[in-house]
Amino acid sequence: MKVLFGLLIVSMSASSIAAVSSIYDLQYLPEAGTVFGSTGLYALRSSDTYFDGTVDRKSRSKGLIARQSVGYSISNNLTVEGLVGYSDTKNKTSGSDSTNMSGLNNIGLRSKFRLINEENRLDLIGGVSISPDDDITKSNGDMNAYSGGHSASIALEYGVKKANHQWSFSAEYEYSLKATSKDKSVSPTRTTKDDAHSGLAFQGNLLTQVAEMSYIKTSAGVNFVDEYEDNDNGTTPGSSYYTLGAEFQQVLSKDLFLGAGFNSMIAGNGSANVVMLYNLAATYQF
Repeated sequence: MKVLFGLLIVSMSASSIAAVSSIYDLQYLPEAGTVFGSTGLYALRSSDTYFDGTVDRKSRSKGLIARQSVGYSISNNLTVEGLVGYSDTKNKTSGSDSTNMSGLNNIGLRSKFRLINEENRLDLIGGVSISPDDDITKSNGDMNAYSGGHSASIALEYGVKKANHQWSFSAEYEYSLKATSKDKSVSPTRTTKDDAHSGLAFQGNLLTQVAEMSYIKTSAGVNFVDEYEDNDNGTTPGSSYYTLGAEFQQVLSKDLFLGAGFNSMIAGNGSANVVMLYNLAATYQF
């Protein structure tokens, strides 16, 4: 479940021409000296059915996730951004007592460099996810919200901005370092490790103007995760999952817009898994 929450090649000379970037743009990149950020609240609903021989095990999760990002535009072509989050969810699996997963999430850091900044835009994006602690299951079965391992990613995003619509497409490579899990609900404490592994993600986005200050953003993507070794189950097979999302955006000023929508994830690899995130967020700049 934590892997599902957790969820983020070329060198060119940048154009010296700075195209106008609005706060609601798909490839938002403000002028130098701008502080920007986003505050969001997400309602989580998850359903997972495992096919284990002739017995089906079902798992359900629900809860809230709060996320805060703050960024700064170093120049007209370069931004840096930090992200923190907090989760509080309840998980129930057939035949077992309910457990909670709560606490701070991994810390995210991201940087965007604009390679082409005209009607056609190309961004190089790099990021890291830092897990301050191991993935821990407490003696009562409750869990923290860290993944137990760090990761790094690099992506390219290409897009086009027209008068009343925009579109973009991105390709991202992510490398996850070894992750450590500790289960204190058994004695002695069981420690397991996942080997380093990589993943590849592709996503398309479309932003359409529906009124003078109103927009609808839609997105679709596919993610692939490589097979990797762990010393708990032996081998975790490679997997893929698909994402869909839609959001209504109401622009209140040149420095603020509100968004409300959903993001979904559908996966199947020995299980049928659906995750829904319903969001309400404010995005702003100073």
